[in-house]
Amino acid sequence: MSADSIRPVEKRYWLERFRFAIGYAGGAVIPFAVLLIVGSTLAWVAYDEYLLTEETEYKLLEAHARNVDVQVGDILSKIERLLNRIADERLQQGSLQQNAFAAVFDRYRDDIPELEALLMTDASGIIRASTDAAIIGRDVSREPYYTVHFDHGRPPRMFMSRPDKHLLSVTSVAFTLPIVGTNRQFLGIVGVTVGFRFFPSVVQEINADDSASMAVIFNRDGDLLFRRENQQKFFGSNIAATSRAFREHFNAGRLVTRHVFPSSRDGITRLYLVRDVGNSGLSLILTRQLNSVLAKLKRNILIYIVIFALTSVAVVSFAVVATRRKRKILADKDVLAAAKQRAEDASLAKSRFLAAASHDLRQPIYAQGLFLDVLSRTELTAQQRELLTSACAAGNASAELLSKLLDYSRLDAGVIEPQLQTFRLQPILNKLERECESQADAKGLIYRSRETELTVYSDPMLVELILRNLIFNAIRYTDRGGLLVACRKRGVQAVLEVWDTGIGIDRAHQQEIFREFHQLGNPERDRQKGLGLGLAIANGLARTLGHELTLASTPRRGSVFRLFLPIASGPSVDGLHQTRSQAQLLNVRVLVIDDDESVRVGMLCLLRDWGCECEAAESIEEALALARINVPDVVVSDYRLREQRTGLEAIAALRALLGARLPALLITGDTAPDRLREAQASGIPLLHKPVSPSQLYRGLATILPH
Repeated sequence: MSADSIRPVEKRYWLERFRFAIGYAGGAVIPFAVLLIVGSTLAWVAYDEYLLTEETEYKLLEAHARNVDVQVGDILSKIERLLNRIADERLQQGSLQQNAFAAVFDRYRDDIPELEALLMTDASGIIRASTDAAIIGRDVSREPYYTVHFDHGRPPRMFMSRPDKHLLSVTSVAFTLPIVGTNRQFLGIVGVTVGFRFFPSVVQEINADDSASMAVIFNRDGDLLFRRENQQKFFGSNIAATSRAFREHFNAGRLVTRHVFPSSRDGITRLYLVRDVGNSGLSLILTRQLNSVLAKLKRNILIYIVIFALTSVAVVSFAVVATRRKRKILADKDVLAAAKQRAEDASLAKSRFLAAASHDLRQPIYAQGLFLDVLSRTELTAQQRELLTSACAAGNASAELLSKLLDYSRLDAGVIEPQLQTFRLQPILNKLERECESQADAKGLIYRSRETELTVYSDPMLVELILRNLIFNAIRYTDRGGLLVACRKRGVQAVLEVWDTGIGIDRAHQQEIFREFHQLGNPERDRQKGLGLGLAIANGLARTLGHELTLASTPRRGSVFRLFLPIASGPSVDGLHQTRSQAQLLNVRVLVIDDDESVRVGMLCLLRDWGCECEAAESIEEALALARINVPDVVVSDYRLREQRTGLEAIAALRALLGARLPALLITGDTAPDRLREAQASGIPLLHKPVSPSQLYRGLATILPH
C-alpha cells in the first residue's frame, strides 16, 4: 500500500482519537459543571431565603414599632391638650384655684391613667399649684423643664424632660408647656409627670416570647426611658456614646433605619430597627438576635448541604461509570478501526485487482473486436462467415462480462449523472425484445412483452440498462417456461415488471441477491451465469435515479421484479438512440495514442476503412513528434499510458501545441473509481473498452465539427 493511500486513513484515525479525547475531557467537565450549577443554585436559594427571612423579621419589627408609635403618640397628644387647656384657663382667669386645677386633672386622669402629678409655676419658677400638695412652693427654676422655656425664647412647644426622682421622689418624666401672655410675657410653666410604668405597658408585648430580643425607648438626648431587660437598672442612663444604633440612626436623618452588627454590650450580632415616635422627640429600638432569626434557615442550609453531598456522590459515580464506559468504547473503537482498516485494505486491493484485470483483459478484447469488424467487411466464404459469427459471439460474451465490471465501477465511483427527460417506454421494450429473444429461444424459453402507451420521466439509457440486467437475470435462472415483460399503470406511477418461471428465491435471501458478486445456485462459478453483478447494478442505478425496485418471489415457482417510474404528462423525446449514418465517410486525419500495439493496428485498420488518414503513437513524445509533421483533426487516446502517464496529459500537451480547440476522445478500460472520477471531471468525452465500432463512430461524429 502506498504512503498516499495510508495518509487519509491515518488522518481519519487521529481525527477520531482527537474527537474522542474532546468527548473524554467533556466527560470530566460535565460533572464539574453539574456540581457547580447545583451548588450555585443551592447557594442562591439559601441567600435568597436569608434575605427573605431578614426582610420578614424587619417587617414584623416595623409593625411593632408602628403600634408603639400609635400608642405613645396618642398619650402625648392627650397630655399636650391637657397642658394647653390649663395654660389657656390660667390666661383667661388671671390665676387658677387649686380646686379647679385638681378638677381638670381628675377629668383627664381617667383617660390617661399614667399621669402622676399636675403642676403650674409662676414666672420665677416657684410651683404655685399642684395636684401633689407636697411640692407646692418648691423652686424649680434650675430644672431643665423650666429653663428650656425661659432660655430659648419661651417656645410654645411641649418639652419632655429626662427621667429623674427629684420632683416626686419616684422615677418619672416631666412634660411641660410655657404660659405666655398676650404681650409675649412669660408667666410660668404648666407641667405633668408620667411615671415609669407607662413605658413597659406600651412595649411589653413586643417579642414577648423571645428572651433574646430587646426593646428600648429613648429621647433625642439618648436617655433611656425604657429597656425591657433590667428596666430599673438602666432607666435614665444615656446611650448616646455607647449605642451604634443610636448614632447611625440620627446620622441617617430618617424616620426608620435598619442595622445589623454586634452589640457593644455583649458582642452578640443582632438585627436593629430604630424608629422615631412621631414628633415627640422619642425614638424606639427593637432588636432580635440574628441566630434566633436564622434558626430555621440554618436547618434548611443543613438540608441543602445534604442535597449537595448526595448530588456530588451521584455525579461522581456517574462520571466514574461514564469514564469506564468511554475507555471500553475507546478500546472497542480501536478494534473496530483495525477491522475497518483491514476491510478497506481488502476492498482497495479488490478494486485495484479488478481495475487492473479489467484493463488488461479489455485491451485484447477491444483489439479483437476491431479486427473482427474490419474482417466482416471483406469477402468471406460461408464457412468463414460462420466462424466469424462464432468469434464475434465469444467476443461479445467476454465484452458483456467486462461491461458488468465497468457498470459496477461507475456506480462505485459515483460518476453516473442521470439525464432526466420524458420518453415512451415501448421503443425500449421493443429493442430489448429484439436483443434478448434469441437468448431465450436458445434455452427453449417463451419471451413475451406486452405493449404500453405510457410515457415516463427518467433517464432512458439507465432505465434500459436496469431492464436489460433484470431480463438477462431472468433468462439465466429460468430453465423452463418463460418470462414476461409488462408495464402497468398504478396511480401516478408506471410499474415495469419482469416475470419469470425460474428457480425462485427464498425470503431469507431476497436482500442478499442485490449484493455485488453474490449468486444463488452457482457454487462452481459458471462463467455463463455471469459475475453476480447484474442485480447489484440494477439496484444501484434505481437508487441513483430515486426509483423503487422491489422483488416478490416464491421458491421453485418464479420471481417478479418491479421498477416504479413516475408517469410524465409532457411530450416524449423520439429517436433517443439515433446516430449519424455510418455510411458517410469521415475524411479526417486522426492521431491514435495507445500503448498496446494490437489496439493501434486494429484502430488504424478500422479508421482507414471509414476514409480517415491515420497515424498511431504509443507515447506522448511520439504523438507530439507526429503532430508537428502532420497536424491531426482529432485525437483518440487511451486513458492509461506507460510510465504512469495518462491520456489527459497527452491531450493537454497536444492542445498546448496545436490549440485548445483540438477535438479529442478518451478511451479507457480502467474500472478504478478514482480514475473514472478523474476522467469524468476532465470534460473530455469518454468511451469504455471494449468499444464497439458503432460506439466509436458515434463518438467521433459527435466531437467533429459539422
